[in-house]
Amino acid sequence: MSNWQYANSVPTTQFRSANSVPRDLSLIRKGKEVLLKSTPSKEVEALRGNPVQHTLATAPVELFETPMKAYEMLIRFNLQKKEGATLVLSNETGEQVVFSYEPVSQTFSMDRRGSGAVKFSKKFAAVTTAPTQVGGKMELRLLVDSASIEAFGEDFAMTNLVFPSSPFNTIRLYGNMKVDVTLYPLSK
Repeated sequence: MSNWQYANSVPTTQFRSANSVPRDLSLIRKGKEVLLKSTPSKEVEALRGNPVQHTLATAPVELFETPMKAYEMLIRFNLQKKEGATLVLSNETGEQVVFSYEPVSQTFSMDRRGSGAVKFSKKFAAVTTAPTQVGGKMELRLLVDSASIEAFGEDFAMTNLVFPSSPFNTIRLYGNMKVDVTLYPLSK
């Protein structure tokens, strides 16, 4: 879960990298294309604690009463054909990761440029983008840890390191839709 462009420069003292969660690979058909799908292995669900439910609108929502260092979010929403959706995961110091779905370009992106410590390498502060062909109902699965975020959609998977000064504990929706979120604290 690293990149040789900055692997030796990450702002950590006990480790230089981490592993992604175990994943299962499968083939899915999208129209005439066959795509490789990557999802967290079923065994990851054994780490889940008791679920917490939220419904998002445009106001920020505090995820947990006590900030959690590791958690899973299942985010369910209906995408409009011409309107995108943006979710911002943030902490009390204003550090944030921005997730966006753009229907015109059919892309999902994760922007970590404001996610905390990013100045240790010019190549680290970035927006990563994945193509996606989802529309209508979508489920986004986020695995958030103290130094990483892994995003899984129907036809994409994305992993990014992040180095916030405190856990991301607030989420905000930008877009004209209702979003249901199920949160699971994760034990290690």
